[in-house]
Amino acid sequence: MENKTESKLGFAYRVSASHIIAYSLAGIFALLVMDYGNLYALPPLSHFMRPVSDPIVALGPVLQIFRGLVLALVFWFFQQQLFRDKGGLPKLMLLVAGLSYLSAIGPAPGSLEGYIFTTFPLSIHLLGLPEFAIYLLSFSFLLNRWQKTGSRKLTFIMSIALALLVGMNLLGFLQAAASA
Repeated sequence: MENKTESKLGFAYRVSASHIIAYSLAGIFALLVMDYGNLYALPPLSHFMRPVSDPIVALGPVLQIFRGLVLALVFWFFQQQLFRDKGGLPKLMLLVAGLSYLSAIGPAPGSLEGYIFTTFPLSIHLLGLPEFAIYLLSFSFLLNRWQKTGSRKLTFIMSIALALLVGMNLLGFLQAAASA
């Protein structure tokens, strides 16, 4: 029983860490390359997105632990198909793309609901695609590799990356809060 609990905790850690690291990579790309800071300051995005200088935005990647745990819970029941069977990586990518981007429940930009129920121009819906592609590829490849190998070296590297990201996010939050 204890071994099974350890396995569940290890799985939840790998999924959550992979998610936070991939989310951060995609976010850094969006901020630096796609200039989200300026895009979020202009309508229509300024009407519902917080500015990137908001303290909670700086804390955003750390708060992704909750989404990581939800992903771990969902993926737990499909480990065989996603990580052990042949063709698991494309299945994982399709599952993540379908559930997190295309079929979001609310009318988020880029989602099926968003295309139907919002008045956003097509350019707004397509804006997040590069960021999502980076997230999807990095998350899927990191998690798939980590799950398949269980490598201690990869666990060490991912843990260091996670610790650095969390530290930077907390420092960013403190700086943004002090500036607010």
